[in-house]
Amino acid sequence: MSLGKQIAVVMFALCAGALVGVLVLGWALSYGDVSHGADVGQFSKGILFAMFAGVFAIPAAILFGTPSFFLLRRVGLLRWWSVCAIGVAAGTLISAAGITPFIPWYMDVGLGFISALVSWLILVRSKVP
Repeated sequence: MSLGKQIAVVMFALCAGALVGVLVLGWALSYGDVSHGADVGQFSKGILFAMFAGVFAIPAAILFGTPSFFLLRRVGLLRWWSVCAIGVAAGTLISAAGITPFIPWYMDVGLGFISALVSWLILVRSKVP
């Protein structure tokens, strides 16, 4: 597989992982407090929040994930746990830098972890060398 095609597959996996991550985050925000029952307004706020977070998550996934994938592959550490560690580190850096002040730090970290794990699963299935 050519380098250009490898980069395209990695970027697709990262974008898909980021989208799944923000949808999970939006779902978690929608149903976070089920003691009072779920309502449509809370659900729509969670989905709206997920779409807004996606504006930041997709570029961050591409910016941090693409070079990290090729670096980890070069040094022979391309495993699920190392990919998730990079995702957590990226979420922590984004939160510490104050890029997403409207998202609590633990959600940035969780979003990085979930996005990295989903991206890893897609990349394993795509058989990028």
